[in-house]
Parts: sequence; C-alpha cells; structure tokens
Amino acid sequence: MQSSSFSKYNMKSNSMKIDEIVLDILSGLLTEGESTVVKEVMKTIEAEGENGKPTSILSSNSFTDETRGFQVYPCTQSPSGDVTLKAGFFFYYKLHKEQKHILFVDVSKENIDIRSSTCMCVFNQKV
Repeated sequence: MQSSSFSKYNMKSNSMKIDEIVLDILSGLLTEGESTVVKEVMKTIEAEGENGKPTSILSSNSFTDETRGFQVYPCTQSPSGDVTLKAGFFFYYKLHKEQKHILFVDVSKENIDIRSSTCMCVFNQKV
C-alpha cells in the first residue's frame, strides 16, 4: 500500500455542497464507472432524507462537536483475480456545532477546512 497523507482541499467556488467536494476529490482516483456508482449511492442516501437509515447511520457515527469525517472504499476485481481497493478519507472542521449532517449541506470557504487523502492498493497474492 502506498503511503498517504492528508492535504488541504481548496474549494473551487465560495460555496459548495460537501457531496460535490467528495466527488471532486475522488475524481482523480476512480474510473468513470466507479465514480458513477459512488454518485448513485450518494443519491440513494440523500433520497432517504434526514430520517432515513443510511443518513442516520452515517451521521451518528461520523462527527464530534468540531469535526466531521467519513471514508469511501470502492473495490473492483480484475479478470485475473486481482482485487483493487481505492480509499478516500475525508474530514473537515470549523462547521457550526448545530450542523448534524455531513453530506448534502452547503458550506462556504470561510466556515470550513477540508482535509482529504486517497490511496490505492492491489491484492494480487493468495493469502
């Protein structure tokens, strides 16, 4: 597995939604097909609304008073059997404490500091 460190994300506009930021960060790591799957999963979670199980699970396990964070782990298997794990790690802080959701919220540059890291590893040996 390659080494990985967190770097600051620079927003492309003064205001963005967190899910758009996540997709932008992942765009350099995922194939078009994998990106489409992640987008559809996010649409499904958002469609569940604030009281839906996926949103509740994600929110209840992903933040403290000051920070929000989550991970994305798309995996694929090649015809030869190699399994590729691509990981995206995200955390951010400086949000208002009353904000309970970590995705699908608008944020502005001056109210948030986003850090992310991505990595990829290939499992191609029998264990």
